[in-house]
Amino acid sequence: MGDKGDKEDKAKISAKNLLEEKQQALKVAQLNLQRAETAINPSDASVTVAMESIRQASAKGKATLAALNKERQTLLQQRLEQQKQRDRIQKQWKEKQISSRDKKQF
Repeated sequence: MGDKGDKEDKAKISAKNLLEEKQQALKVAQLNLQRAETAINPSDASVTVAMESIRQASAKGKATLAALNKERQTLLQQRLEQQKQRDRIQKQWKEKQISSRDKKQF
C-alpha cells in the first residue's frame, strides 16, 4: 500500500505542478492580450494628441498655401506692370525712331 500512496502523492504533485504551469501560462497570455488590445485601441488621450497634431499640421499647411498664393498674386502683378512698362518703352522708342527718320527726310 505504501507504493500506491506514493504514486498517488506523486500524481497529485505532478497534477498540481501542471495546474500551476497552466495558470502561469494563462496569466502570460492575458497580459499579452491586454498589451495587444492597448496597441489596437489607443486611449482617448493618445487620439486627442494625434488629432491636435494633425490639426496643427493642417493649419500650418493652409497658412503656407495662403502665403504662397499671396506671393503668386504679387509676382503676377509685378509681371503685368513690367509688361506695361516694356510696352511703353517700346512705343516711345518707335516714336523716337519715326521722329528721327522724319527729321532726316527734311
